[in-house]
Amino acid sequence: MTAVPSPALPDVAQTVTARWMAVLQQDEELEDYTFFELGGTSIAASQLILQLGRDFGQRIPLTALTNHPTLRQFRDHLVQIVTR
Repeated sequence: MTAVPSPALPDVAQTVTARWMAVLQQDEELEDYTFFELGGTSIAASQLILQLGRDFGQRIPLTALTNHPTLRQFRDHLVQIVTR
């Protein structure tokens, strides 16, 4: 099995932002509101985590979103863990 190369730093941030906005059906990048303040549900959170896990070729725990609930926090956290 071939390892999936780590996405470049900007690609991780862009991918997280795009997926977040798509799952929440948002047109505006609101970085400082939590996923759930923006109308996210537990099902939407699971979808987001699964999509990003596929995008980056690694398991992302759901707690990543609950521990880093705003787009800014979540994106920064994923940039750190995906590009390690």
